[in-house]
Amino acid sequence: MSQLKREIRGLEGQQIRLIQQRSKDVIDQELLERQIGPVKALCDEKRQSLRVLEEQQRVRDSKWERESRVHWLCQQLAVKLESLDFDEKRALLEAFAVEVKASRDEADIKLVLDPKFTTIEQTLA
Repeated sequence: MSQLKREIRGLEGQQIRLIQQRSKDVIDQELLERQIGPVKALCDEKRQSLRVLEEQQRVRDSKWERESRVHWLCQQLAVKLESLDFDEKRALLEAFAVEVKASRDEADIKLVLDPKFTTIEQTLA
């Protein structure tokens, strides 16, 4: 992304220099239009590529944040589990709609938080 940003700044600078040359009558309007068109198109293409990369970064950051919050919640629940009796543990697993499928080679655990638990604080309570 930083490379694209530098390239965009360079292309924007090139466009400005071409316009300045035209304003000083160093180049005529026809030459300006021929030269600035491809530069502008390339700049627009790089801006679009940058937008795509920024969106991908935003999605990655959002995913990381969600994973961090889930990890934190799991740590909090693990501490809480130690103090629960069998029935309380069962109720907690039901609240999370925990499904476990295990075979000799792998285990698959599915955990879905019931919508009635709208905050982590409510869940921990």
